[in-house]
Amino acid sequence: MIAFYFIVGYLFGNFQTAYLMSRYLKHEDIREKGHGNSGASNAVVNYGWKFGFVVALVDILKVYVAVKLSKYLMGVYLPSSEYMLHLCGLGVFLGHSHPFYMGFRGGKGTACIVGILLSMGTVPLIAGVFGISIVTFLTDYIVIGTFFLNIIFIFFTVNLGYGNVSVAISVLIFSISLIYHLKNYRRILNGTEKRLSGSLKKK
Repeated sequence: MIAFYFIVGYLFGNFQTAYLMSRYLKHEDIREKGHGNSGASNAVVNYGWKFGFVVALVDILKVYVAVKLSKYLMGVYLPSSEYMLHLCGLGVFLGHSHPFYMGFRGGKGTACIVGILLSMGTVPLIAGVFGISIVTFLTDYIVIGTFFLNIIFIFFTVNLGYGNVSVAISVLIFSISLIYHLKNYRRILNGTEKRLSGSLKKK
């Protein structure tokens, strides 16, 4: 029954904010633009920070809602689990990255990690948002900010005492995120990665 938390998360993760907004507001498939994924960072790069902010906000909240629903079901129907939050978060992360109705081709899940931090509490959320924002602005690359966001995520998972399974899940999410962004790091090295400053100039 514990796998139910993952399934709930995966289904919520399939709500593809960037894809739906690009389809209905821009009449385009965001996956055919920029870096070829349907996530908040690609939304910022192609449609500007306001569009990307809305995408990120919804993607963050879908994790929070999925966790809240899982907690409710846990209290009423299902057995308790200390790693429910992280298992549900992993489900949202993978559902966002690999939505079944989009040929398993979605986003990279950075906003979902922020959503897990929100579910963990106010302090982890503030630290995560502050960390990714400062590092991104200092380096001018969203992907480097994402790397530090993952470090913050693991830090709070360890120090808030979520247990070994949750720590393993956080490391797994970090590892998958790193793999998703390998192309971005290669583009930084060869000078073709789009900078945040260029994206912010878009309306």
